[in-house]
Amino acid sequence: GKKVYTNIGFRVRDTDPELINLTTGEVWEKDWVANGVERTSLSISFEPYQSVALLFRNNARYDKREYNFLSSGYEIDFDSNWKIYFKDSENIMADSIITSNLISWTNSGSPLIKYYSGTASYSNTFANKYPGSIQYAILKIDSVFNLASIKVNGISCGTIWTPPYELDITKAIKQGENKIEIEVTNTWRNRLIGDELSPEKRQTWFNSPYKLKDKPLLPAGIIGEVKILIR
Repeated sequence: GKKVYTNIGFRVRDTDPELINLTTGEVWEKDWVANGVERTSLSISFEPYQSVALLFRNNARYDKREYNFLSSGYEIDFDSNWKIYFKDSENIMADSIITSNLISWTNSGSPLIKYYSGTASYSNTFANKYPGSIQYAILKIDSVFNLASIKVNGISCGTIWTPPYELDITKAIKQGENKIEIEVTNTWRNRLIGDELSPEKRQTWFNSPYKLKDKPLLPAGIIGEVKILIR
């Protein structure tokens, strides 16, 4: 799948459409609406495999967002190194890495990380030098496999698990240095495959074998860029 920007026309008029984020319930404003004589046209961005809900009614409600996507704004990139911590089956720190290149855990040379299933903790800092008041700040991640819970400056901002991998962190961001923590959890598949390859180091047990020995590993962790857009 790929990201798509498109214009959609509906055979309705004299109503205000609400574009609703199905995972958060957030409703976006109508700056992207053009009302014609017989039609209402919308400019909408879709991330790969994303769905939205549209509701047409006369008394629409709007959140603070102007669009259902952020294509520009003051951008903060994470140039410093990410610290990633992995725990073993007893919830004890088993391995950690420091990296500026966020790739799938399955690309690691360490068997513990390569076949890891569970929750790994990502941490980093970023500097917010935005000169004005912040209307909203959005954290954007290229890809997450499979679920990520985010804290900024110790404040929980929510969980993401489906495209677009973005989250409103306005309530937590501050001027100057900020700390971000992301807990990423994947599925059990990679650990099950690793256990079949190394039975003497098995960490999982089940009554009926899954026969995954020759199956490919699934992507795991954060892959690609992490950035923040501010307006």
